[in-house]
Amino acid sequence: MLGLYVRGQILLCLVLAVLYAVAFWPIRVPYWYVIGVIGGCAAIVPRIGSLVPLGLAVLALDFAAAPLKSYLLVLGVWLLIQAIEFFVLMPRLIGRPLGLKELPVLAALLLGSLVFGPLGLLFAIPVLAIGLVFWRHFRRPRR
Repeated sequence: MLGLYVRGQILLCLVLAVLYAVAFWPIRVPYWYVIGVIGGCAAIVPRIGSLVPLGLAVLALDFAAAPLKSYLLVLGVWLLIQAIEFFVLMPRLIGRPLGLKELPVLAALLLGSLVFGPLGLLFAIPVLAIGLVFWRHFRRPRR
């Protein structure tokens, strides 16, 4: 289970790195490729790591003296990527290999973040997977 979770997390980080880079390139964010790679690496920490590419993109636009339109486009693209990550990528890349359905994964992420904050987001899916293992073990009839 742990190996599947780590593999899914690495795949999620790679997909997010590509999404950030491809999204910031047409907006002409300076160093868009570096921001994409750093954003993908920072995604290992859920929710907090997603602020890193936004902050770096805003900082890069600030040094380039970009117009307000570029800042708004970066914010809009970042929000779109966050929605894709939370509602599509996490349930499919991390939940499915562990044998979890999308709705329990989403509920665990929401509940974990509400109750325990960033640590709840980090540990929500592994705790859910461990609970599923125990549920399957104790649910089986004894012979």
